Amino acid sequence: MSSNTKAFEEKMKSSVEHLDRELAAVRAGRANPAVLDKVSVDYYGAPTPIQQVASVAVSEARTLTITPWDRTLLRAISKAIMASDVGITPIDDGSTIRLNFPAPTEERRKQLAKEVAKLGEEAKVAVRNVRRDAMDKAKAMKKAGELTEDTQKTMEEEVQKLTDKYIKNIDAAVRKSRRRSCPSDRRGETKRVRCRALERVRGTFCRNRGREHPPRKRRRMIMNHPKEFAEGLSIGIIMDGNGRWAKQRGLPRTAGHKKGAAVFQDIANYCEELGVSSVTFYAFSTENWKRPLEEVSAIMKLFGEYLLKGFNYKDRNIRIKFLGDRAALDAKLQKLMNELEEDSAAKTGMTLNIAVNYGGRPEIVRAARQLAQQVAEGTLKPEDITEEMMSDHMYTAGQKDPDFILRPSGEKRLSNFMLWQAAYAELVEMDVLWPDFTRDDLDAAITEFNKRSRRFGGI
Repeated sequence: MSSNTKAFEEKMKSSVEHLDRELAAVRAGRANPAVLDKVSVDYYGAPTPIQQVASVAVSEARTLTITPWDRTLLRAISKAIMASDVGITPIDDGSTIRLNFPAPTEERRKQLAKEVAKLGEEAKVAVRNVRRDAMDKAKAMKKAGELTEDTQKTMEEEVQKLTDKYIKNIDAAVRKSRRRSCPSDRRGETKRVRCRALERVRGTFCRNRGREHPPRKRRRMIMNHPKEFAEGLSIGIIMDGNGRWAKQRGLPRTAGHKKGAAVFQDIANYCEELGVSSVTFYAFSTENWKRPLEEVSAIMKLFGEYLLKGFNYKDRNIRIKFLGDRAALDAKLQKLMNELEEDSAAKTGMTLNIAVNYGGRPEIVRAARQLAQQVAEGTLKPEDITEEMMSDHMYTAGQKDPDFILRPSGEKRLSNFMLWQAAYAELVEMDVLWPDFTRDDLDAAITEFNKRSRRFGGI
């Protein structure tokens, strides 16, 4: 390859190497030391990767053994793993730490297949973006007189060959990763595992001696938590980081919002499984109208498709409530929101709040105006106004205030979210962008909240 394309080849190579690292960290039911690559332990005041303070080995197919060189680090390593997104409870026997990886369920296999496919597509997009940049540079150099027409064509052909090469490398890496969820023996025969999780990705069934695997009944994926882990909690979630997630991958911001909407569905499902009493998702703020028209239009479309139409509310014991001023929304969308609230009003399960065109300050102003109107009508005296009355005029009237508010993306602000209701809510920040947020992340957030001591102004 010529010197003109060398830098672009390095970028493509880096994209593939990044994919390899991401695929290695995907937990597929087998013990893999790579799942600890992003876990650091506090070592004399400095965050240090676990592999630098301990030996990590695969003792059995589904067991990782961590042996620290300094036994005093056992507790710190266990704490770091619990706080991470590994999603496995460490077992400390006094000298080593064991991580036992459970066999993946069919639900997990489906999730794994989607994760692998997604990572592969993101890597391809990154490689194609490099190709685009290379082609643009070739045209610019030709225009500036730095390249002849023939040299430009040669450069473009080289770039295309590099693109094809690294796309093939990506496909090979994805196929290899998929096989981890559908292992085969040395004779090449498929073992007794259900592989229908790959159906949607490959468009075919995995086969065993020419026969399709029989279907398996769908099972809900419920983590092994004690009943009191999250039962009765009220949670507020600020879905932040969609745009940054897309930008990091060279994708349009709308791609981040689409991925974030899918995460919303999964986390809402998981909250119901955990026995959460209410969860409030901050979907669109009153300030978000300042964004480009194209992005706002895409968000509203996704709101209709994913948050409303794509979620099976009718067959669930979930009460739906929308927070915010819906007057600015499309009439069809308003109609659908009203119908969902009415149809679910009598349900007794989890309350799912979706904040759209919502702002904490406008909500307080709205409540104050309603009370002021009662004072003007002579039905209420100013001195009789109480905090309870204000709460009764909030969008969340009759609901429990949030126990904690979760903010992914590493930001540390409420951004005008539930200002009245959050007076005594615990704040939990996580350095993960919303499109990357998983059930394991929610587990970690709830675990962090459960460690807090809530005194409500007392001692």
